[in-house]
Amino acid sequence: MRALTWNGTAWTSVATLAGGNTQGVWGDGTYIYVTDGYNGMSAYTFNGTTFTLRGTYNADPGGDWGVWANNGYVYVLAGAITALKFDGTAFTVQGYFPQTGQGAVGVWADSNYLYFLDGYDGLMAYQVCK
Repeated sequence: MRALTWNGTAWTSVATLAGGNTQGVWGDGTYIYVTDGYNGMSAYTFNGTTFTLRGTYNADPGGDWGVWANNGYVYVLAGAITALKFDGTAFTVQGYFPQTGQGAVGVWADSNYLYFLDGYDGLMAYQVCK
């Protein structure tokens, strides 16, 4: 993972974080959530120069692929959709929905729905917790 700046004409790398099989990244303004196809999901903070690990969660030992955070929930895609809360040190499972297909490729949420893209079954929408 890299943190970059953009000045309108050029990119500058300001920090890097080694990863094994990084698949997804999302930030909620406080934490940066990173999924890894081998090692689960990790939450980091970034101070402008350094990434600091704050917590980990392994939804699926076979790999965590997509991540999205919205309305206080973190959604991780790993053989299922898992809704989590993160308190700054630990993840707590809030809900779980089994994946219907085998080709999970993306997840996104707004204030009403969670959208899950499966390479085999297509786009699905689920109502989110409020």
